[in-house]
Amino acid sequence: MPATHEITDIVEKVKTRLEKARQRGIDLDVIEWRCDEDWLYIVIVPSKAGVRASDHANLMSQIERELRDEGIDKVLLVPALSD
Repeated sequence: MPATHEITDIVEKVKTRLEKARQRGIDLDVIEWRCDEDWLYIVIVPSKAGVRASDHANLMSQIERELRDEGIDKVLLVPALSD
């Protein structure tokens, strides 16, 4: 399991990428994260109505690939809907 400061850094990288996507009209936010064994799960929800599911899924896949390219493995972005 990654150390707490590593988790914080990874979550911040994801938030930064989500902020860039927001400028393109894809409004998503991190609402929580948790570790299970060696994996970090980061839950992402639309921050407002109207985000297409395909945009949500495509962006999360792109971010996961970018993290792997940086050598950050075992991170899964989990799509969810807010209540």
